[in-house]
Amino acid sequence: MKWVKFSSLEWMKDGSGFFYTRFPEPAAGQEFQSTNHDAKIYFHKLGTAQDADQRVFKVTDHPTRNPAVQVSDDGRYLVFWLYDGSQKTGIYYRTLGADGAPCNNRLDMFTEMRSAALLQKVSRGADALPAARVLRMAT
Repeated sequence: MKWVKFSSLEWMKDGSGFFYTRFPEPAAGQEFQSTNHDAKIYFHKLGTAQDADQRVFKVTDHPTRNPAVQVSDDGRYLVFWLYDGSQKTGIYYRTLGADGAPCNNRLDMFTEMRSAALLQKVSRGADALPAARVLRMAT
C-alpha cells in the first residue's frame, strides 16, 4: 500500500477487505519532503489494485486533521476519529450497508448529542436529559 503512514488496518467482519488512512501522492521528487496534510480513509477490497480503492471519508474543514478509522464490534458502523497532532478533535460515524459499503449517513455525533440534550432541556426543564444519559444513548 502506497502513501500510508500513521494508520492501522480495520478489517471488514467478513474479511473481504479493510479500511485504512492514506495521504495524497506527492509530486515526483517530493516523496520525503511533503507535509502530513489531507489524509483520507479508503476501503481496499482484497484482490484489487490500490488505485481502485474507494474513498469513504475526507476531512473538509482543516487540512492537518488526520482521520483514523475503526469498524464497530458488530460490523454495522465505521467510526472516524480526527486527530490534530496528538489531540483528538472530533468523531464521526457512518453505517455500513448490507454489502459492506459505507452509506452516505455521516453525522457529527457530538453535535447531535448536544442538540438532543438542548431540545429536551428547553421543552422539559434543565434536568430533563443529563449528559451521562445522552452519552449512553449515543454509544
